Amino acid sequence: MTEPIMLRNLVYSPHLVTYLDILGFRRLIKTKHPNFISRAIRRVTETTRPDKLTKKENEENYVKFSDLILHTVPIHSRANLMYPTGLVYSEILGLAHAQTELIYEGLVLRGAVTLGKIERSYKVIFGPGLINAYDRDSHGSSWTMFCFEQ
Repeated sequence: MTEPIMLRNLVYSPHLVTYLDILGFRRLIKTKHPNFISRAIRRVTETTRPDKLTKKENEENYVKFSDLILHTVPIHSRANLMYPTGLVYSEILGLAHAQTELIYEGLVLRGAVTLGKIERSYKVIFGPGLINAYDRDSHGSSWTMFCFEQ
């Protein structure tokens, strides 16, 4: 006997959405040894991943696939409503610190930071905010490292 399916009322909510990847990753795949690629992905993860306490308090999502990283922070999280800390400022500062570390290893990040509506269900993140961040990252000019949008 199967258990009844619980229907949830899912609603998109506003998030700060950061969509990152490694600039020139296709070239790196063609020209570098898999050991270099593995280390590059690990270093990007180490420099951009939020710490566990902050991630939990801010109800953040941090997902990675190959060189792609998606980081979302709900604007209306309990922590942000109780103690507004400047989510955009914190995200950009974190990215600046990450890039400062990575540039010495020959790694440059690119991406988009947007505000958009996101939902998460069964560990899958989706919504117009994700599509918008992807569009900003992939259709930005070829020389733009980051695209910011309100």
